[in-house]
Amino acid sequence: MKARGIPERRERYTVLVVGEGDTEVAFLEYVKSLRDIRGKRSITIESGRGGNPAYAIERARRLAEAREFKQIVVWVDGDQIRSEEHLMELQASARKMELLVSQPCVEGFFLALLEPGKDWSQRSTTEVKNRFHKEYLPEDEKKTRASYEKVFSLQSLEKCRQQRHSGSGAFDLLDRLMTCLLGE
Repeated sequence: MKARGIPERRERYTVLVVGEGDTEVAFLEYVKSLRDIRGKRSITIESGRGGNPAYAIERARRLAEAREFKQIVVWVDGDQIRSEEHLMELQASARKMELLVSQPCVEGFFLALLEPGKDWSQRSTTEVKNRFHKEYLPEDEKKTRASYEKVFSLQSLEKCRQQRHSGSGAFDLLDRLMTCLLGE
């Protein structure tokens, strides 16, 4: 406590999460809305505005120059990463940031959570997107936060998260995202 009974103000944990495109941002906003974190964490979610992972990393860097964050996470699609060497270059450029990669794209991540017995990471981006939008969420709804409530409940996400050590990269990625956004 400060003098005269005025409580000392605690600094909130600040997090910047940059999703490669608007689909990632809508999902991130939905997950953030699942718990009341007011007063505990300050979460800034931004779009890398599509395109490619390098641009998302650069956008995160520019946003971080304008404001100090304790944690910076960049979430990108793997279909734009040409090789292991390219991935290593991206990781090097993302120094002081955590780089998370969906295989082959964000819709592949969603399908891996919804249909865990199937390996979507080796399928084409077109095939994965078509499947997700046909079976779970129409393409014209993918950029709306509330749309994800129809597909993912908190309980279903927590159930997937409990499988994070199963060898599926999607469950590990979900765990990292929820930890960043919800602090748990």
